Amino acid sequence: MQLAKETEASYQAIQKTYLSDNSDIGNQQLEKQLRDKEAELASIRAIKAKLLSALDIATQETEEEDLEGAPEKPTNSEEKAEEKIATKDTQAEQEEEKEIEEKEAKEQEERELFINPTGKGIRNDSGGLGHFGAPRGKNKDGSKRLHEGIDFSTIVGQDIVAPFDGNIVNRIGDQTKVPLVDIWPKEKYPEFDYMQILYVNKPEGVQWGASRYAKAGGVVGIAANLQALTNPYPSNVGPHVHVQLWKDNNKIDPTPFFFGK
Repeated sequence: MQLAKETEASYQAIQKTYLSDNSDIGNQQLEKQLRDKEAELASIRAIKAKLLSALDIATQETEEEDLEGAPEKPTNSEEKAEEKIATKDTQAEQEEEKEIEEKEAKEQEERELFINPTGKGIRNDSGGLGHFGAPRGKNKDGSKRLHEGIDFSTIVGQDIVAPFDGNIVNRIGDQTKVPLVDIWPKEKYPEFDYMQILYVNKPEGVQWGASRYAKAGGVVGIAANLQALTNPYPSNVGPHVHVQLWKDNNKIDPTPFFFGK
């Protein structure tokens, strides 16, 4: 571009000199110079035109490429549809995460629950109900007497297993005179001190009062016949073992430890 300007200025200077010079020789020389400059200027203008044309084409192609590469702006309805889908995906992910957390919590709780010592359900027969807090007539002072443990149904003579790891002792109750097993947990629980399972005869080869270690699920005794006890139960009371938890010489509800909260 600078060359075109310089050539144009040179051409105009020569033309001015030509017009002011009166000699024939001078005019002939100036005419030749003017023709040369005109030719040079024409050539430069042609090159300039080609360059501008090429620049316009390149600019147009770049704009077209930009348009092709630019994503179409979504309409309002498309945006709302995409937002709705994204919201559903988020909700689905949250629900899935919640289900996983609940499942893991349930599995963790099941792992922490005590083993059922008989593998059977809570007693429910004409002789009474076996859940904690079930009515048991009245005390000597006339107040209501409530069941202070859980009665798990059994089959007479079946194995009774330890609900958790611990040291155990088979013995005869001092006041009740019934066969039972004390289980002191290996891992201390803040909620209770130890467990008793009543109506359990000692296994063969085990001495009464002897301490030994049992793992969870290990045999700790044999289900006794309730109608053959020193103080027998009436026939309408089905075979069962009575499980109770002690904390500071008080009985607490064992239900959450076997069935969860």
